[in-house]
Amino acid sequence: MTQSESLVQELAKKSAAEALPQAAAKRAAWSYPTHVASELAVMVAPGSDTAERMVAVASQLQHVHVDLGVRSFCFIGDEKKVGTTVVAANVAAAFAMSGQRTILVETNLRSPRIAAMFGIDKSKPGLSEWMAGLGDVQSWAGYMQPAYPNLMVMAAGNALKEGEAYLATELRGLILEMSRMFDVVICDCAPMSDVSGTLAAVAAVERTIMVARANRSRLNALLAFQDVVKNCGGVIGGSVLLEF
Repeated sequence: MTQSESLVQELAKKSAAEALPQAAAKRAAWSYPTHVASELAVMVAPGSDTAERMVAVASQLQHVHVDLGVRSFCFIGDEKKVGTTVVAANVAAAFAMSGQRTILVETNLRSPRIAAMFGIDKSKPGLSEWMAGLGDVQSWAGYMQPAYPNLMVMAAGNALKEGEAYLATELRGLILEMSRMFDVVICDCAPMSDVSGTLAAVAAVERTIMVARANRSRLNALLAFQDVVKNCGGVIGGSVLLEF
């Protein structure tokens, strides 16, 4: 991985304050619904170390990619429960806080958590209903919900069950349309072991961000996945190393 591709190395050891945009550094604590999960640190505890690290990731993405015209990203971990969803959700919220029109898309149909984290209605149609052709698929705005100022969420929905195939071509078209309407598109993806879902998401976005956890993630798996991403036409945009 080149130096420009490596967004955050040993993130916990760096001073996140140096990477914070001025507006974010001076922000006051947001008022937030009580049903928002405590894992959304940038919303519920903006002065915490975790929140500042997540804002630092968003800031790096802004500087390295968004400012150069890149709009869509997917976050993928090497296995379950490394913190991929937490990172994706917090980074999306951080972009929204900075004034960027942001949408968070949950492409992880196996273990959906986004609706619960943001306290939005789980019963409403989401990505799986859109992919299944339920409702007005020409107006995909009906499949997303507002989660916070400048932040929309398209949750996984309930139409497709575990093991059903992604529609890779349609997903790519959807993300492209979203990139024309939003400043930033963030996809929360299933782990690398979910090959069909992972490759569909990687092919649909402009940059793939790998999420790893210190003393847990396997280096050989991460290196192998870089090759998989490149072989299917994706581009590695950096990595996030979690130590919390």
